[in-house]
Amino acid sequence: MCVTSAAATLSSTYVGAWEIEHPRYGYRHVMAYQNAPQNLADGANCMLLHLPAAEPLLPEYLLDTADCPDLLKQMAASKTSRSFFSGNIVPQQVYVVEMGIYHVVLLNEKTPKALEKALEQVPAEKRPAIAPELLQFYNTHFPDYPIVLACFNNRESKQASPIVLHFKPKNPGQLFFNLLEGHDGGPPQLNQLVERHQVIIAGSSLDERRHSLFPFKFEPFGVPEKLLPFLPTNVGIEHLSGEAINDDGLWMLN
Repeated sequence: MCVTSAAATLSSTYVGAWEIEHPRYGYRHVMAYQNAPQNLADGANCMLLHLPAAEPLLPEYLLDTADCPDLLKQMAASKTSRSFFSGNIVPQQVYVVEMGIYHVVLLNEKTPKALEKALEQVPAEKRPAIAPELLQFYNTHFPDYPIVLACFNNRESKQASPIVLHFKPKNPGQLFFNLLEGHDGGPPQLNQLVERHQVIIAGSSLDERRHSLFPFKFEPFGVPEKLLPFLPTNVGIEHLSGEAINDDGLWMLN
């Protein structure tokens, strides 16, 4: 599950985070998120995913997973099988990218004006109304975190391809998982108990240094070659269930 701007049902949720050493970008963290959303609101809706990124998010950081919609399911199965950015350019603060059933907004500046500018680029049928108090919640609790808005408006539950995005992390010593819950359009209630049912995928591509943390070998199949440098070689899997305090998750790397 996650936070949405209005009423929604979200099922079959996979939440992934892993570290990579990329030949071009260097050390990075990768966020992956997938579920089957169903909009229950009268208007459009969106999921809100916050990231502990040390720099603004760019469109090129979003990875195209249209040809591998089962990527996270493959990773989760590893447990049972055992087997164009230049540094001289100042990036803008708002981007919108169409990806499958979503229009994905990269919101690097969480001001009402920046949000309005971003949503103007989203088609009217997918343009959500985000309550001011919800935006204020993220400014209060995550002031330096960019937000990813995944805008949707499908009335039937539909499995989406994973949203996968790499970024320079604020804290390289921990993997971050979006686990906050909130589905009434208002700010999440941080102290309340929520029901967990996500599949958590953590991983690394940093050879033997991380094998004790991530004991299961991930061997992708049917994945485009261009995505391979962004994927982990070893993973750890956890199936969440039962009640827990409404908060995000961390997986310590040190």
